[in-house]
Amino acid sequence: MPTTALEWRAAEYGIDPTDTDALIEILLHEPFMELAEDEDGQQPKWADGSIDLLTAENTTIAREAHLDRVKNSRVRIDVRDAAGLAPIRATHQPDPDRIRAMREAVDTTRWLTKYGDLPARPLDPLEARRA
Repeated sequence: MPTTALEWRAAEYGIDPTDTDALIEILLHEPFMELAEDEDGQQPKWADGSIDLLTAENTTIAREAHLDRVKNSRVRIDVRDAAGLAPIRATHQPDPDRIRAMREAVDTTRWLTKYGDLPARPLDPLEARRA
């Protein structure tokens, strides 16, 4: 598992980046969450039909739906106080700037998925200097 996976889940779902157990619990249960393909057979969706990260109205709704999938996972992995995870807990040092950038990327992608474009295109750096 990449070391940034904990930070990504914190950014994606608005979870406290220092709540290592909650983040590990999500990551360890995700492989056991069933997927189904969409109508076109292309984009995988959650088999339970619930909302996903990019189609949710906001981060709170996305988090609640994802935590429900964790609770209803066909496999149950108890991570709280698991001694084998102590090295991860001891070395996990979330980077607030990186998490902020990740959160912005997720929010932008959610907006683009929902609306197709940004409300206003970013200025070209050369145009910004002229203005």
